[in-house]
This record gives sequence, C-alpha cells and structure tokens, in this order.
Amino acid sequence: MMQYRRRLLYAGLAIFLISFLIQLPADRVLHRYRDEIPVNIQWQQVTGTVFHPVFYNFSFRVSDTRSLLIESLDVRVSILSLLLGRLKLQFELVPDEGEVSGVVILNRDGWQLSQIEGTLPVQILSMLLPELNMFGPSGRIVFDGNALAGNYRRLPATGRFEANIEGLQLDQLKTHRPLGNYSIQLQTVDGGAVQGKIETVSADALLSVQGDLSMDPAGSTLRFTGQAWVAADAPDSVQGLLSLLGPIEQGRARIQWQAGL
Repeated sequence: MMQYRRRLLYAGLAIFLISFLIQLPADRVLHRYRDEIPVNIQWQQVTGTVFHPVFYNFSFRVSDTRSLLIESLDVRVSILSLLLGRLKLQFELVPDEGEVSGVVILNRDGWQLSQIEGTLPVQILSMLLPELNMFGPSGRIVFDGNALAGNYRRLPATGRFEANIEGLQLDQLKTHRPLGNYSIQLQTVDGGAVQGKIETVSADALLSVQGDLSMDPAGSTLRFTGQAWVAADAPDSVQGLLSLLGPIEQGRARIQWQAGL
C-alpha cells in the first residue's frame, strides 16, 4: 500500500512539474539564457510559453553584412524530443506576403532542417542580393527542401532544395507579361559545396535562362555559368537586357556571374 501511494506521489509531482514548465513565459526564460543563443539570431519581442513561443521581428544573419528579417515566427517545441535529449522545433514563418513551415533540430554547433516548404515573394531575394533592388523584381517563389543541415554561420552543408520562381517581372523593363517561370534545383556535394541548375519552365517566356549554379564550401561566393536568350516578341527592354547579362554570341548571352554572400 505504501509503495502504491509513493508511486502516486511521484506521478503527481511529475505532472505538476511538467504543467509548470509548459506554462513558463517564453520572454523570461529566453532573457535568462540569451547569452547561450547564437549572436546572429535576434528578435524584438517574444510572447507565449517556453514550449510555444511566438517571435516578432525575428532576424537571422546569413553573413557579416546581410540578414533575413521575418515579421513573426511561431514555434512549437516537442516535449518528447526534449526528454530524449534533442531540441526539435516545428515552426511557421510569416514574412511579408508569404508563409513557410518546417521542422528543425537545433544544437550548440549547428542545425538540421529535416523538411521545409513554403511560398515567398521574389523581393525577399534582395535581402541576400541587394543588387536586385535596382530592377524592381516581383513574382513568387514556391519551394521545398529536406535533409538540410549546417552550422549557424554557413549555408547548408548537406541536403536538397528545389524552388520554382513563378511570374517573374522586373518593373524597370515594363513588359506586357512576366518574363517567365524558372526552376532552381540545388544539392550539396562532397566537401560541403552546393551545386545546382537553373532552367526555364514556361514555353512562352520572354527571357529564357539555363545554366549551372554553385556555392563554394565556405558558403561565401555564389556563381552562375550559363546562357540566356529572348523570345521573338520580346520588347526592346528585354532585348537590351541580354547585353547586361554577358557577351552575345549567335543571339544568346553567355553568362559568367559571381557574387559574395
């Protein structure tokens, strides 16, 4: 009888402790352990509980000079994974005019993104490549990826990522229809380098692009080698874009482009 009561007592204490932890305010806990969080992760406000926090104006620095800014980030922490010694998070991002969801596992040295999918405006690419701002890009990116992993200061070292850019337009060109739809496929290779392809997937594209994309193992340089050509009914503004992409040979621009990340 005493053993039965002791078990009930332990069970009651465990339930009380779990209930107490579930209700802990996220802002108090994160403030206490702020020094343990990587410096390239920032936010202005957090609400909710420690197992279901919501961050506002959340930013992730992808390089020394560039960051991704998210209006809100809704996170659900797996209690079962914590009991097994892992920090597993199910998240939903709400950037401007888009949504992203996925599952990530975090540790001190890096992260593992087992799955991710979502839709984002093309304009978000300007956060990574500010040079795009001068063209006034618009459209949307539909993407998904899996088995992505890396450390907090580099691009993914493993995994696969695919994206479709739909209805791409550049305001500066003032075209009567979108330039086209494009597919991007990326895959990590030996040594942590990232390689992939960009292809045009719309038959009526005003501007067609095809080529190979790569990032060096350090994740600091983005390179694209390929070609571009325009449709017969493309306006002069699009025709003129070819000469900006590279030297023209037999009506096609030969592209050799590189930028730092």
